[in-house]
Amino acid sequence: MLKGLAAALLLANAGYLAWTHGWLYQVGLFPSPLPYTEPARIEQQLLAERIELIPGPKAAPHPGDAPDSAEPQTTTPTSPAATDEAAPTAPTTETGPPATPAASVAAEPTRCAQLSGTLTDKQFSTLRAAMTDVLPDSAWTVSTSVQPPRWIVYSGKLTGADTLATRKAELRQLQVEFRDVSLASLQPGLAMGTYSTEAGAQQALRDVTKAGVKGAKVAIERPEATLYTLKLPEATDTVQARFKQLMDRLPPETLKGKTLQACP
Repeated sequence: MLKGLAAALLLANAGYLAWTHGWLYQVGLFPSPLPYTEPARIEQQLLAERIELIPGPKAAPHPGDAPDSAEPQTTTPTSPAATDEAAPTAPTTETGPPATPAASVAAEPTRCAQLSGTLTDKQFSTLRAAMTDVLPDSAWTVSTSVQPPRWIVYSGKLTGADTLATRKAELRQLQVEFRDVSLASLQPGLAMGTYSTEAGAQQALRDVTKAGVKGAKVAIERPEATLYTLKLPEATDTVQARFKQLMDRLPPETLKGKTLQACP
């Protein structure tokens, strides 16, 4: 009985070996035992034509070994389908020449420019309001000075040109020096001396009265005032051009006779 069992096991093992190795499949007795053995594996492949064989990296030659003779490389042809279905590569960024650092760019040259003469309170207020939308506050500076008052020994207001001519003739006869007044509110009138203090003007009035001048008095021809000097300390050509355009847009009497010039 044991001999029969051993013989049965031996036949079973032999049959299993023949089946797993495909011997029975080759003679048409049984189907392929495994779906991934040849040729069943190839028949079950999807898009087998897209397979591409990529050669692995070559081992670095040993320092002591002589270099092998060059062998021609063979390239496995790639099917069009494989080329079309290849995974997209990361987009490359085109780079141009390196950007020029801002520090290396030549800055526009600057120079100090100044508005000629001085400005009155009214002139400066008008100009400052106009500069608000044209130049930043950092582009200009202003310095101030105080203009002291000026007193005169005054004869006027005279009623007309004839009266003015008569008074001039009288002063010439008395040998008293005179001039036309410059302040519009005192015209027409004559000034018989100009003084920086009121006390000096009062003494001069007493002197002309003794000389025979009648109806004279002391008056302020020019009151104390603050004057403004405007500068563009670091003005580029662009800033100066903007300022000149601003000057042209202002009413003529605002900056009458004034120009933009180099700082002294």
